[in-house]
Amino acid sequence: MTYYIFFIPFNIGTHQDMSLVCNIVGICVLILDMPMRAYTAVKDHKTLCLDRTEVLKYYLDHWLALDLIATIPFELLLTTLEEK
Repeated sequence: MTYYIFFIPFNIGTHQDMSLVCNIVGICVLILDMPMRAYTAVKDHKTLCLDRTEVLKYYLDHWLALDLIATIPFELLLTTLEEK
């Protein structure tokens, strides 16, 4: 939503395309977020699990694959493939 509110009017007003910058910043934020999520406490049933080993196991089992997929720059890859 932030993209639509900020970057589209900016692109129209300045005639500059900020989608590449937006993608790179978004990917960097996701990559920086991965280690933080890997060591953030998780709710295990009705208790809060603070054990780092258990939290890391939970992250690896439940979120790592999704986070890795989210960091793939699909738009950049498609743009590169279209240019060839």
